[in-house]
Amino acid sequence: MFYFFLIIILCFIIIRVTVIIAANRVCKPKVRSWEETKEIESKYDQWAIYDKIEKEELDFTLDDGYLIHGTFIKAPTQSNKYIILTHGFRYSRLGGVKYLDIFLKNNYNIYLYDLRNHGKNIHGGIIQMGEIEHKDLSQIIDKIYEKFGSDIILGLHGESLGAFSSMMATKLKADKIKFVIEDCGYSYTRDELIYQLKKQMKMPVSFYELVAKYAKTKYNQHWDDMDLKPILKKSNIPMLFIHGKADKFTPPQMAKELFDAHHGYKKLCYIENAQHAQSVVTDYKLYKDTVNSFLKDIGY
Repeated sequence: MFYFFLIIILCFIIIRVTVIIAANRVCKPKVRSWEETKEIESKYDQWAIYDKIEKEELDFTLDDGYLIHGTFIKAPTQSNKYIILTHGFRYSRLGGVKYLDIFLKNNYNIYLYDLRNHGKNIHGGIIQMGEIEHKDLSQIIDKIYEKFGSDIILGLHGESLGAFSSMMATKLKADKIKFVIEDCGYSYTRDELIYQLKKQMKMPVSFYELVAKYAKTKYNQHWDDMDLKPILKKSNIPMLFIHGKADKFTPPQMAKELFDAHHGYKKLCYIENAQHAQSVVTDYKLYKDTVNSFLKDIGY
């Protein structure tokens, strides 16, 4: 009997520890350093543009006092068109460098920024899979309007977590966002995390409930509430959905889920052989042509 109870206790401890590890992989993961992301991005052709172009640091202090670091790049000629580029999970604003040429050639002013707890921002807090990140982005949108004027045309581009946050921000700033280009974003935080638990930790779907409960209790996370589909069903903001067919981090079918849910003008593009957040470097011409066509169609 003693050994039976010992086994039960050990099993409980193992499950508990595994739940904590899984939750921390999401909420408090090891974020790539600025140097790491620079090393990765500098391998791509677009880096030469970023390296040579005139740019300035543009930081914003959010309502809670958190300082967001960013980079502002002016359009080649005077323009009232602006775009905010939001990077992905565990990365930095340098993830947006590979898109610069496309938007500069469309004469956009560009703002790249580090998500909360990423890049050159203060680390140590909780990464919230879009729950706080979309609220931060909404404040940044307001600050861009305050700085550059109420008559600007503002679009959003995001990849992965940045894509999710950009789409989620339309719920709060529908009157200020003219379009969204989302790249490899997930449709529902719950489904994305279930997919990751099954893929990375070989855990059953039921295990997610334990992790979600722990994350809610420990970190005040509400993953089950973070579903984009109901939001997009009410949105008329033009959206372009791009996803790599070889994405092993976010299931490619999520792009179709988002596309089907969206109520407004929309386009969907799959990039063959492209892994997560690698569509633009896998088939640059198709990516560029798709974005250009989308912008032309919506008049921006």
